[in-house]
Amino acid sequence: MSISIKICALQKDDLVATTGRLSIPTTTGRIEILPNHIPLITSLDVGVLEWGKAGPSCNRIISHKGLAIVLRDEVKVFVQGWEQAEVREEIANKIPTINSNIASIKEEITDLKANGGKMVNLIQKEHLLGVEKARIDVARRVGLAV
Repeated sequence: MSISIKICALQKDDLVATTGRLSIPTTTGRIEILPNHIPLITSLDVGVLEWGKAGPSCNRIISHKGLAIVLRDEVKVFVQGWEQAEVREEIANKIPTINSNIASIKEEITDLKANGGKMVNLIQKEHLLGVEKARIDVARRVGLAV
């Protein structure tokens, strides 16, 4: 048995796949979707969306915030955007830069909060922080020590 996945994002072509499992980053935690899953609608957080056989070689993207609709053997994901997760060799070389970005963004968020920064700027920085943290999650999922 399998489930069909359709990922739709603004200004990107739809991503379509068929798989035996899908793991998604909801706003309340990660969930696994398998064939014959109970129907549900859930909001998505920035994070790693993966499908295929679990492990370092499964398919991964970094998805931005959105919504997932699960109808037994069909999942439709609507997100603001997504990017292809890098493979092990690519992400390994970028870990120091990613960690540096995370530290910088956290400082910027602290400054915005302390100095009454605009809410839109705070939201943008928190989104960027989520994307960088998702990159670290990808590194862990492919077996890298972070």
